[in-house]
Parts: sequence; C-alpha cells; structure tokens
Amino acid sequence: EMNHEECCQRTIGKLWPGGPLDWTPSTDLEKAAHNNIGWLYHNGGRYWSGYNRAVGKYSLKTHTLTWRFITKAKIPNGRYVVIARGVDQSGNVETKVTKQNRKSFRLKKRKKPKPRSSGPR
Repeated sequence: EMNHEECCQRTIGKLWPGGPLDWTPSTDLEKAAHNNIGWLYHNGGRYWSGYNRAVGKYSLKTHTLTWRFITKAKIPNGRYVVIARGVDQSGNVETKVTKQNRKSFRLKKRKKPKPRSSGPR
C-alpha cells in the first residue's frame, strides 16, 4: 500500500503541480472539493500513523513447509521450476514471484546398477 501511495502522490504532482492541497480555490465548487480533499488527507494520515505503529508490533505470519512430489509418471531428466503461491483466508492469491517462493532444480535419475553375477561357488 505504501508503494501505491507513493505512486499516486508522484502522478498527482506531475499532472497537477501544487495539487491537491497547495492551491487556492476560486469557486464554491473548488472550495468544497478542497475541503473534502483536506479531510481525506487528514483521515489518510490517521490510517498511516496507525499502520506505522502496528507494523513493528504485529508481524505478518510466515509459514515454512516441506513437501514431496511422488508420481509413477515418467518425467524426463532436465531443469524444472516450482513456484509456491500463498492464499489467505479471503482467497487472495499471491502473485509476486520471489526467491522465497521460487525454486529451480535439475532432475537427474540414477541408473539402476547392473546385477552382479554370483558365478560358480
């Protein structure tokens, strides 16, 4: 969300220099809009200060798991990539691929050893 906020601020700054708060409204409509924008910023500031206080206190849960993939299918030797995606209780699916949720590996099957002949005893 902080990246979103930063992106919006930069876009507004480019499209509306001095906006949305550092301008002088001249009509009744502009005055009403300026007042509403001021209240939005006030309430947004309360949100972000609460967010900043909570970040260090309530850390996000992280999970680690170990897994195996067992199959009788013939999988050829080669390089493969596995990407894990988290899903929260609301059904939101993780979309960002990072080094924490992406693992590449090489599959190289071992050849079965030839049976030894016992020979005469």
